[in-house]
Amino acid sequence: TIYALDYNGDTVSTSFPYNVGDIVTVTSNIYDRPLYHTITSTEGNYQVGDTIKIKDTYQAALAVALHGQVWITRQPLDFTKQPTEWSPIIPSGINFGMGNTLAWSKDGNYLYFADNSGLYRCSGLLQARDSLTMDINSDSCKVETKKIASFSQTITGIAVDPEVPSNVVVTLGNYGNTDYIEYSTNATSASPSFESKQGNLPKFPVFTAMVNWKDSRQVIIGTEFGSYATDNIFASSPTWTAQSNGMPKVPVFMIRQQTHTNFWYDGNEGISNHGYIYAGTHGRGIFRSKSEMGPVAIKENKETKKTISSLKIYPNPTSTIANVEYNLKRTSDVRINIYDLTGKLVKSEQLNNQVPGTHNFNFNVNSYNKGTYILSITSNGKKSISRFIVY
Repeated sequence: TIYALDYNGDTVSTSFPYNVGDIVTVTSNIYDRPLYHTITSTEGNYQVGDTIKIKDTYQAALAVALHGQVWITRQPLDFTKQPTEWSPIIPSGINFGMGNTLAWSKDGNYLYFADNSGLYRCSGLLQARDSLTMDINSDSCKVETKKIASFSQTITGIAVDPEVPSNVVVTLGNYGNTDYIEYSTNATSASPSFESKQGNLPKFPVFTAMVNWKDSRQVIIGTEFGSYATDNIFASSPTWTAQSNGMPKVPVFMIRQQTHTNFWYDGNEGISNHGYIYAGTHGRGIFRSKSEMGPVAIKENKETKKTISSLKIYPNPTSTIANVEYNLKRTSDVRINIYDLTGKLVKSEQLNNQVPGTHNFNFNVNSYNKGTYILSITSNGKKSISRFIVY
């Protein structure tokens, strides 16, 4: 049996042969999402007992900021791992208070987080894929955490440009101050710098920010009195405009945008809200805007590349005659192979020039030992597999 693997591509054994061009379908540990792997000429053919490396490209990470420490897990959606493995990322020597807010870069390599007045950056997370490379006390650790800025006011929010992880917005709270928006274009550098982007924004607390996926210049913020937006955060003195169409002037504590692009294919519900903006308010609910929505996805059916659209074996279990029903989408030659669970080829049949439509093939199992068998049908290099039981 072939199983979905972790991101590092641990090896597993096969229980039947795979040839160059065959498509191997396995499932991710995250919600059983389908993973499709085509055997390449570099890999060559696989025999029974050989191993295949399949990278699980569905990945997730979760960070939690607590008092004195920030913890990360790469298993927030993988419920096959119990207990969930968490790794601290703040080494000794860094005095971190109570965590206020945090934000990931879209590529997952950087995590920005803050306590009351200090801004921190954890980098190298793309290379830290296991407990050893995440271990801050190990020489093999790949992550680096450092304090990159300090402010005289409470840090209320962090926003990272989804296209450029070095572009970071920091929002500040407290009354009686002159600056509530800070911005950096070099936050991933050795010595980041921030500058005020207060512009014409009234002097009141700002709680949250968002950089538009379409345009890095456009920033939307949530304030004590509703939401505001600028079309050019790069300006030395940005112009901020109240966003009052359909939204009351109440405190907006969180603004988020779906930055993952729309997609769809069989076996996966996909994403259909790319670019949608969500705003959480104090006491007035959650608001949604579609004004920056991304292009609609076209359903991509991975199975359309297969010649065989369906495969049935009946009766199953059987003790005499087994009937195989399959449907071809186009004219092709068909190879039917039957294996026992040791990988031994029990029967092989070549059917040439099979026309599109439903076909039936039957065979006698009187001479078969009791047990489970694997039937493989190959057409145009694509393989469909089913199991049946002889009793």
